[in-house]
Amino acid sequence: MANSSMTYLAIDTLQALPNIFQHINDDSEEMSTAIINNVDDCFMSMSSDWQLGNYLNIVECANNQPIYSLCDIRICVYYLYSLWASQKEITSEAIFNILNSLLNHPQAPWKATLVNQSDKSINKVSSNSIALLLRKIISHLDNPNSQARIRQEKPVQVLQALNNLHTTVNKRLSLPTDVLENAFVSIKEYFSLLAQEEQQENEKNNTQQAVLNVVENNTVAATKAAKVKPTNEKPAMGKKSIDNNNLVDLTLFNPSHALKQLFRHISLFQDLIKQNDQLKAAVVLNDIQQELDNFNPLYYFPEYFTSFASLRAKHAAKLVPLFDQQDSYQWKVLSECYQTNIDAFLTIEDDQTAWDKHADDEPIEDYFGDDYHE
Repeated sequence: MANSSMTYLAIDTLQALPNIFQHINDDSEEMSTAIINNVDDCFMSMSSDWQLGNYLNIVECANNQPIYSLCDIRICVYYLYSLWASQKEITSEAIFNILNSLLNHPQAPWKATLVNQSDKSINKVSSNSIALLLRKIISHLDNPNSQARIRQEKPVQVLQALNNLHTTVNKRLSLPTDVLENAFVSIKEYFSLLAQEEQQENEKNNTQQAVLNVVENNTVAATKAAKVKPTNEKPAMGKKSIDNNNLVDLTLFNPSHALKQLFRHISLFQDLIKQNDQLKAAVVLNDIQQELDNFNPLYYFPEYFTSFASLRAKHAAKLVPLFDQQDSYQWKVLSECYQTNIDAFLTIEDDQTAWDKHADDEPIEDYFGDDYHE
């Protein structure tokens, strides 16, 4: 695993499940009363930490649990999310693959400790436990503080892991609840959007360097043209003259109208300098200078800022009130960290329990009402 002071005993155990659980009765898939009581005690302890957002406590507790406790669907969900939320090197893909492997085990250890429940209750607790995991992951990723975590995820691989998990859930649960199905729909839509954005970003990156090179080449060309020794020769002006001297190859990318105009003005300035038409050159240069002084990349490169503009519009209402804190010391030190080291800035998070609370943080048993222990 990645460098950390925490030992991942529990995840190593879940990633290497035995082919046969000796403590599960082959005939009834039941466990002893002592084991069931130990699992229930562990679950109740984790439930208290879950409500408080003490995810590290849950991870540490899981590291000291036997395999039969870790395989209980309720404890497994608490642990997997807590590990994922507290340790950035753990990916969503890894979490979903671990859960899928557990659910696929032929002895069904994930429900073996729920023998005192009816099939209906087991189906419900399992469905809502998995749904809780999915919703909590979406809630975490949708937080503004989670941009570094989002960049770490590989949406295409996550979607594949989700599809595998969804298939297994439909096979192993007798009747997945609407809550679970809705959770799968939501998280798949989320990562599908990330996958589309990733594809668009990759396509843009294929031409972005060409855009920057063209802008740089034209800037250099305009500077060199200004240093050309004046001559009394005045070649005929016109479209052919401008096109022949235009260093902008518009076939390299698809520039915006504003950028095309700027390139055309630069090329025109170049021709006017060569023709020693200084008054016209001065008029054009003044216009170019004003454009550069007021250069707005969103206007000149709109396709590269579409995602940012949409994200800003979506979250502006929630973030604008925080601008009032610009005079606070916390804002000042965060701003200085942002200006000096962006990577370090991204690792700073607010108190996790302050923003990672969610309506789903109630203990799992609260989803089932009076019939949970039927």
